[in-house]
Amino acid sequence: MTTASAPSHAWIAGTREMQLAVGFATGQVIAISAEKPIAVLPWLATVVERLNDVGRLKPGWDGEAASSPTREAALASLRALFEVMWQDSPAPAIIPMYDGGLQLEWHGQGLDVELSVAPAGDRHVWIAEASGGEIDDEFRSVVEDLRKHLGALGRV
Repeated sequence: MTTASAPSHAWIAGTREMQLAVGFATGQVIAISAEKPIAVLPWLATVVERLNDVGRLKPGWDGEAASSPTREAALASLRALFEVMWQDSPAPAIIPMYDGGLQLEWHGQGLDVELSVAPAGDRHVWIAEASGGEIDDEFRSVVEDLRKHLGALGRV
């Protein structure tokens, strides 16, 4: 008889009203347990579904030597999103990278925003504005810029 066990790692973030527990489940990169997070954060369901999809990729998924996306990259992606996304921000496209990292992208309203997450969880941001402005820096250095731009994308 098999019994369910607690996730091997959990991360809790958010306000008291939207406490989230994000952990790992067998066969999935991420499992969510919470009372209201999907209603509070409409983009969350899409993000989790896509992370679970790319988390199932096997080594060589590109027909060559690509690594499977890492759980560290998935968790670092979620941490970043919880820091910078607004309630009405659009969910990013989530693209697996050959080295086991992830790339999260938003394109629209004259903005191109890319958040690259390395297999170990290091994060880098690139933002290009239609006006010609560009930001290319480590995530921690540009959190406020990223929040501002993702807020603008949510106000369509």
